[in-house]
Formats: sequence, structure tokens, C-alpha cells
Amino acid sequence: MSFKKKYFRKIPATIEAINQVFFIGVPCSRFNDNDLHKLGIVDDQLPLSLGTNFLPSKIGKFSTINADGQVVVRKDLPKETFYQEISYKWKEWHGPDQIEREGTKSIARERYQRQRLDAPNVRITVSEIDNELFFLIKCEPNEDNLLHKLNLFLELFSEFDVHITSRNGLITLPHNLQTVDWTILKSGTMTADEIKEAVEKSISPKIKPTLRPVILQRLNYIASFNPDVTVIGVAGYSGYIIHNFPKLAISVLESEFPDNATYIFDYKDWEPLSKLSKTEIIRNNLEKARIIHDEYWKEKIYKLLNTAIEDNDN
Repeated sequence: MSFKKKYFRKIPATIEAINQVFFIGVPCSRFNDNDLHKLGIVDDQLPLSLGTNFLPSKIGKFSTINADGQVVVRKDLPKETFYQEISYKWKEWHGPDQIEREGTKSIARERYQRQRLDAPNVRITVSEIDNELFFLIKCEPNEDNLLHKLNLFLELFSEFDVHITSRNGLITLPHNLQTVDWTILKSGTMTADEIKEAVEKSISPKIKPTLRPVILQRLNYIASFNPDVTVIGVAGYSGYIIHNFPKLAISVLESEFPDNATYIFDYKDWEPLSKLSKTEIIRNNLEKARIIHDEYWKEKIYKLLNTAIEDNDN
């Protein structure tokens, strides 16, 4: 059973009629390395092997919802005050010369409250069917995310086949999964400029020009406290950056989302945190501090990290 189209408005009747676990998939051989990089496969996962597992890159509507969740505007609730820092430019006259200046400012706006729905975090797994490697997603009959899974797969691969069994019997996913969701940048092996460049490249080019400088300023400000290790998210985790300060026992999670916050975690929790989905990291109240992106953000970050440095020196 094969399907090839842009997306489904509803689950096809032929799929809805399936009353057992099934898989949607395409052969890995149809894609070259450039295609795989766009999907979120990193060089460490090439060549593809059994058990490769990844959260796909945000290349369209369904993959973005899959990684980041969906924002619902709550017009049924009272409006809220929303602070957004933006970058702007102006010109000044200095004698006969006109000089362009650049700065940032925080703007308070009234808006309807937002509710961010949890990201589905559907992952792609490389498995084997009749001695051939396939990209697969496991599906349950009548599950809540079934339509999302179908549309996600179509957005990523343009088509899929439905698989229930193979010549060898029931299809199963590998037990030993190989995941690469983060790239680790160590200060001892890379220069500060190289780390800065890698971080800047990880920020989406789709960010508004008025917001991108603000995001980079925040990241550069945290980096000015000299983290030992910087970790950037890849594929579906892109846009999230973690600065690790092991000597201070602190990890700082920052993101490219302007209506988000900076999260401070105990460094000892970094390893288990890196294995969680972004939704689990943010929603499970695992942080020791949460600093909202507002006009007082820089002051609060300085107070937190500088206090930690002073305490460590003592």
C-alpha cells in the first residue's frame, strides 16, 4: 500500500481500517548524503546503519510542529503584557558626517495569551525489512498522533509505503538505537571564535532581522562567562544551545525563541537531560532557575552567573 502526496486532511480509509501495529517507511537507498543532511542526519551517523534514530529537522509545517510544538492563541482569556526586545538602527549627524548607530530596546505590548502545545517529538528510525534499510515510523491503530505521523513522513520523504509484515515475519524496530541530538563544542579543542561561529550557524536564518541580533547578543553574553563546554542542538533540536559551567555546577539552556526563557540547571543533570525531549526538559520543572526574556534578563544573568563565580572563587 503506497501513498504519494503533499499531505492528508484526514486519515485515509485504507489506513484507518488497519487494526494492528504497522509501519510507514521508504527505502534509505533513495536518498543521497545531501538529502540526509537536510533531514537531520549528521556526519557521525553516516553511512546509515541499523538503529540510526533522529528527530527530523524543521523543514516545513509538520516537522516544525513535531520539534517545537504548536502555539495556540487563547482569545478566550484576558490579554497579557508581552515584552519583546528588538534590534533597531538610527542615524546621527556628527558635523558634516552622518553615522549609523545600532541598539536594542524592550517593547511592552498587549496581546492575547499564548498556549504552547507539547511537541509530538516523533522520531525516525532506520530499520531493516527483507535485508534492506528503511526509514520507519511505528504507528498504532487509531492513535491520537496518527494523522501527524502520516503528514510528517510525507513532508520529509514525499511518499511512503505501509508495512505490517515482512518475509521474515513481524517487523520490529532495533533495540539499540544510535542517536545524535547534540554537538559538543569544547573550549580546549576549539577557539572562542570557532565556537561563536558554530553557534551563530545553528540559529535559524528565518528569524526576523529585528530579533536575530538580540538572540545572538544573549548567547554571546552567556558565553562571556567562559563556559567550559557549549552544546548545540542538531536536526529537530536546532535552535537550542546549552552552555556548561562544570566548575560552577551550572548548565544554561538558551534558545532562539523570542517568547521563551533561559533555563538554569544543575550541571550534574546535564547528561540525563540531554536524553530527554525538549518538551520534557522544559515542562517537567527540572530547572533550578528560569529567567524570562525581558528587559531585566541581562541583569539577572549577571547576578546569577557572577554570584556563582564569586562563590566558586571563595
